[in-house]
Amino acid sequence: MKNYLKLQLASVTTAAIAMILLPSFSLKKDEPILLKVIFVTHTNNDDKDHDTCIFVDVKTADGQTQIAHVSNADCGPSDGTQYKDDSDHQFELQCDGVGMAKSACKHFVVNIHQETHGGAGHDTWKFNAKVILQFSDHTNMVAEKGGITLVNNNASAPEFSAP
Repeated sequence: MKNYLKLQLASVTTAAIAMILLPSFSLKKDEPILLKVIFVTHTNNDDKDHDTCIFVDVKTADGQTQIAHVSNADCGPSDGTQYKDDSDHQFELQCDGVGMAKSACKHFVVNIHQETHGGAGHDTWKFNAKVILQFSDHTNMVAEKGGITLVNNNASAPEFSAP
């Protein structure tokens, strides 16, 4: 009897842990889920200085759920963090919505801003941006905006969204 109770308790504990760890997003049977989010830029005719930091927030269309983000990205003393004129760069965002249903991501919105030289400097960055959401069915959702210009500290680009 004692072993039976231990086995039952272990089963209940495992089920409880699985319920806690599973994503809280409701999924339809076989609906694709979000796996990864990538931020891609093409710098036009005014570069991003090496110590200008990138901030990106990606949210659901209603703005209520964070899908992905990055803070203080691609800034520092190395030459690789300067985005020279006519250069392409990309990196993964922190995916806050891993396991989110593809349908919940429809028409997602993107906000981008920069902080220059530790908040005390000046930098103008002219670029095109693209955010790519990758799903378990090997499809993507894309939001893109061309002709963005960020000028100086705490400059923000106009919000843009996926079609």
